[in-house]
Amino acid sequence: MTKTPRLSTASWRPSDYLKGTDEEKAARTAAIQEATLFATEVPLHTMQAAFKVFELCRAMAEEGNPNSVSDAGVGVLAARAAVLGAGLNVKNQRRRTER
Repeated sequence: MTKTPRLSTASWRPSDYLKGTDEEKAARTAAIQEATLFATEVPLHTMQAAFKVFELCRAMAEEGNPNSVSDAGVGVLAARAAVLGAGLNVKNQRRRTER
């Protein structure tokens, strides 16, 4: 079983940098960065899945029941919100790794 990095186990408090050797501090920083990068994977997959919805909605609007065009529009809006929201999560996690 592969152990996945978790921020909760790698998280730190400012006082942590006052303790330990330089090697321990570097290991702690590396663990935080690895866990943060791992945390971007779920929202990236969400963005990819939501992006696929656009083509489905286009087909629904162009070829489907004319009465469902508004439903296709709502689907596009929901997919757009999912892509943008997941993108914000990725940006937030990336900022944490750049510190």
